[in-house]
Amino acid sequence: MNAITRAILRGWLRRISGENVNFVNAPVLLERLGVRCEVVKSTGESDYNELVQLDALGADGIGRSVAGTLIGKASSPRVVSINGREVEVAATGKLLIIENSDEPGMIGYVGTLLGKDGVNIANMSLSRQEAGQTALMVINLDSEPSEAVRRELKGHKAIRLAKFVHL
Repeated sequence: MNAITRAILRGWLRRISGENVNFVNAPVLLERLGVRCEVVKSTGESDYNELVQLDALGADGIGRSVAGTLIGKASSPRVVSINGREVEVAATGKLLIIENSDEPGMIGYVGTLLGKDGVNIANMSLSRQEAGQTALMVINLDSEPSEAVRRELKGHKAIRLAKFVHL
């Protein structure tokens, strides 16, 4: 098992098992939980020279995925896909991921709500399936939004998912 795989396992397990998870014990702890990890290497065609993609199947049977790569001379880590949707955001810091109905005013609503909470947007990537379908916003933030703002986002009729992630 390579270092990237161990880092992914460690990151995922720390969310549920705490700070005692490390690069060495992560595979063993995963196995004890009954979770199977499979590494698949491919030389298939891609838009990127190097791409790491993580696909997970939840207990609810719903599949989720994220893909990342290194970009530029500085090899800056970037998230380039979430659940098959193209995005491009720095893979560091604080991210707010929002899936919503694609309707006018959503970007302004989210920006205004975050601004009133004193949260600055560092970068934003937008993606949608088709006009009027489902849209995805991935926002790099300078600080965490308050619990009140998180509740308000999750309670909005057009928002299907509002998830805060700290990388």
